[in-house]
Amino acid sequence: MFTPWISIKRTGAVCALALVFASGGAAAQAIEYTISCQDAVAGRMIVQTAADGRVDVDYSFRDNGRGPDMRESFTPGPLGAPSAYEVSGRSTFGAEIKESFSAADGRMRWTSRIDSGDEAAASGTLFLPLENTQAYIAQLL
Repeated sequence: MFTPWISIKRTGAVCALALVFASGGAAAQAIEYTISCQDAVAGRMIVQTAADGRVDVDYSFRDNGRGPDMRESFTPGPLGAPSAYEVSGRSTFGAEIKESFSAADGRMRWTSRIDSGDEAAASGTLFLPLENTQAYIAQLL
């Protein structure tokens, strides 16, 4: 039987996370995921969804004793795509993670360790951060 190198135990694949976020408007909830690597616990991800839809994520994964460690927050817009995003923490190799973006009034504004910008954004434009958790990817799905 094939055992993946990394698996998120609880409900299975990242797509299961998408179902959690797709149920916007529900009461505040928190789910903790255990991340396993070759049958050993290697990290965790706690996803808290507020009643207003804002999602806060606390993520820590150890690969050979190193991170990443991230605290992430995003707010889905009316169509489900995130309209605001922030992440901070440390990457696998110890570099600072600090990134944010917002989308409002037809504009997208972002900052990261390597650049920043402010430009027009068409409806449906998605922001892909340099560093993010599986919870953010699930929201995009």
